[in-house]
Amino acid sequence: MADSNASILVVDDEELNRDILSRRLVKEGYTVTVAEGGKEALDMLRLERYDLVLLDIMMPGIDGFEVLKRIRSEPVLHNTPVIMVTALSDTSTIKRCLALGATDYVGKPFELTFLKSRIRQAMQALSNLRRTNAVADAAAATVLVVEDDEVNRDLLVRRLTKAGCTTQAAGNGAEALSLIYGHHYDLILLDIMMARMDGYQVLQKIRSQEAYKDIPIIMISALGDASSIARCMELGANDYIMKPYNATILNERVFKLLGNNIPSELRNMDR
Repeated sequence: MADSNASILVVDDEELNRDILSRRLVKEGYTVTVAEGGKEALDMLRLERYDLVLLDIMMPGIDGFEVLKRIRSEPVLHNTPVIMVTALSDTSTIKRCLALGATDYVGKPFELTFLKSRIRQAMQALSNLRRTNAVADAAAATVLVVEDDEVNRDLLVRRLTKAGCTTQAAGNGAEALSLIYGHHYDLILLDIMMARMDGYQVLQKIRSQEAYKDIPIIMISALGDASSIARCMELGANDYIMKPYNATILNERVFKLLGNNIPSELRNMDR
């Protein structure tokens, strides 16, 4: 995840601190929201997901320690990176923050460059965690590969099996539909250019069935023109990979979809 796309919640009871920090972060390209205290921060976190929280400790009412404790106790918030930002710099305070689950600790006053560095580290740690979870999802996933070229089909099966997936294969569209209607698949990799029934037709038939309309589908093809990609997306594909494909990119796309994280470049594509 790029830093410039990160959404940050700044929690500080001092208005001047909130304003200065939020302006600096917005200037750096972050999307910033502010909260005046612990209760407001928790209410906002339960309504909206943030990529990172910058949390002051010394606040009236619910202080930063308690906010952090509650974040770590709630399943939907548990993995949110939290950097404690405070003038308290004694060893006991730092240890307490880390023991409660703080991702990092930055003392006031701080240089913006230093804070940015800590934010980048926290975001990278989150990215690694999401990837680890996605890989774990992949290990339990069943994937169907639909490809009429035997060499390409076997290559895809080997790569996905190596990544931890349980993999089945179909050599044409009719065989694919027969398998899909009789099994549960967590993901389908679907070639476009196939004889008799092409990938567009298979995709359309899958999406026309209520029971199978939500299966993630990645289209794979040597066709790289915008119209082919747009047609796939309009018919309900979740992603599109061009041949020849890089094994690392293939794994990333598969893991993202198994983790319910559709790539933003396709989600935001102009149709």
